[in-house]
Amino acid sequence: MQIRTRLWLSYAFVIVVSVALVATMMLSAAERHFLAELRTSMASEARLTGELLQRQGTETLGSRRGRELLARLDKEAGRRITVIGPDGQVLGDSRKDASTMENHGDRPEVRQAIDGGAGSDVRLSETLKVRFLYVAVRSRAPDGTFVTRLAFPLTEVNSSLQAIADMGIRTTLVVALGALLAGLVLAGALTRPIQDLKEFAGRLASGRLSERPPVKRRDEIGELSESLERMAGELASRMGQLTGEKEKLQLILDNMTDGILLLGRNGDVLLANRALEKIFRRPSSELVGKPLSLTTLSAGIEPAVRQALETGQPFEADADLWRPLRRTIRVHALPLTESPGRQATLVVVQDVTKERETERLRKDFVANVSHELKTPLASLKLAAETLLLHLERDPKGARKFAESIDQDVDRLSTMVGDLLELSRYESPQAEPALEAVDLNNVMREVISLFEAKASERGISLSGVLEPALPPIQGSREQLSSLAANLIDNAIEYNSSGGSAEASTRHEGGMVRLVVSDTGEGIPEKDRQHVFERFYRVDKARSRSAGGTGLGLSIVKHVAASHGAKIALSSTPGEGTTVTVDFPSSFPLLARRVFKNT
Repeated sequence: MQIRTRLWLSYAFVIVVSVALVATMMLSAAERHFLAELRTSMASEARLTGELLQRQGTETLGSRRGRELLARLDKEAGRRITVIGPDGQVLGDSRKDASTMENHGDRPEVRQAIDGGAGSDVRLSETLKVRFLYVAVRSRAPDGTFVTRLAFPLTEVNSSLQAIADMGIRTTLVVALGALLAGLVLAGALTRPIQDLKEFAGRLASGRLSERPPVKRRDEIGELSESLERMAGELASRMGQLTGEKEKLQLILDNMTDGILLLGRNGDVLLANRALEKIFRRPSSELVGKPLSLTTLSAGIEPAVRQALETGQPFEADADLWRPLRRTIRVHALPLTESPGRQATLVVVQDVTKERETERLRKDFVANVSHELKTPLASLKLAAETLLLHLERDPKGARKFAESIDQDVDRLSTMVGDLLELSRYESPQAEPALEAVDLNNVMREVISLFEAKASERGISLSGVLEPALPPIQGSREQLSSLAANLIDNAIEYNSSGGSAEASTRHEGGMVRLVVSDTGEGIPEKDRQHVFERFYRVDKARSRSAGGTGLGLSIVKHVAASHGAKIALSSTPGEGTTVTVDFPSSFPLLARRVFKNT
């Protein structure tokens, strides 16, 4: 309930109660006044009636003449007259036969009159059920003492009092209504400044700290207004400082590469930064305010958090995530105790998928290189030892072993060359000169280099080059390496009588290079791995052919550094087709992005 309403109701209550009390007191005073005047008048009338009866004598009251006298006096005065002896016996009555009436000696007014000379009483008539005023006066007659009692019904007095009460009620209502209206206006005037300050405080609470209170007074409300104004200024200053600090903190959190998660005492997520959203592919709106156990983060984070809380010490663990993508994360959980009973947990999440993949590739690379070098080195050692034994005994056999050594050395040289080339292409520091390259010219040169090898193997090598092909922005050396590795594979993994074809065309804003062959093809299970280092579909054949397993890895990195897309299709027993789509215009910045991806 508003202060204005409470103030007005309090004022109204006081006014109404005060007016009601005054009206009640006035009505009571009027009733007492009427009764006093009536007692005095009836007492005088009773004395005059007693004096008249003294002259007539009380012995005549029982006669017809006496009864007529009482009836006449009753009519003239409008009062019932009863004459009572000292023993309480009714001697005469103006309205009833005295012989039928009971003894009145116990009536209060009669006893008062006998004992003191006069008496009165107000009581309800048992027969008429009406309040009467009884006034009795003692008189003396020659034949003894008697009491003259007059009785008057108070219905007329009550009517007069009711009229006065009605007038008082009307007057009270008018006065109360006027007072209430005046109180309403006064309450509004008193509470309007308070209401203004309340609205001002509400605007402050909503963040509108630049506003100032509209109340200017020289009283307690004015002092309150000035205090609120000072508070608003201090709040604006402190909020500005807090906002600045919050923006700095948010800027730091949003630009961190590590995911940050803050958990409350009950495990509810209090904060999650953008890096965490990226790692788990979930917006913070789906995380903040929810228990960690009910979010998709729980599988990777909850064990580390639980361990940190149980030990009270920082805890670090790695976890694998499988959805939406397979990734590895490193979780650092640190218990935080702000104050007794207030505990939180800081969780730092790092996506170490690339780090793990790099480590795996490094191990695989070392293992593959070791394996690839071990075979030709062992062969070299064996051939060298055999050569030493046959140099003198079997010169012709020694030549065979020397040729084997020469082949193994060539194979090692090729492998080292491919490794150096791949390493150079993958190096972020290597920035080859970029130029507008005509892919048709590159393909003609490469095809001419492999014509002799294709002819020796009985394979038909051809080129279908679209004229007026748009140039490619890139490295001529790397593009030549890409084409050479594709054509070499098309010849190497083909059969005598087969064919290999290289074609170019301009399509949809892209320059497309297609190299296809009619060789043995690649099984479906091997297709996703053929661009990995040292991967061979047929290991025995690759080694016998002198392949290193690095050719398609080189193709993959050259294509990526030029923003190209590679597609491979193959049918076992029918052949393989490799398609490379180059953008006709590919800026240096984009090339660097693709290269470092």
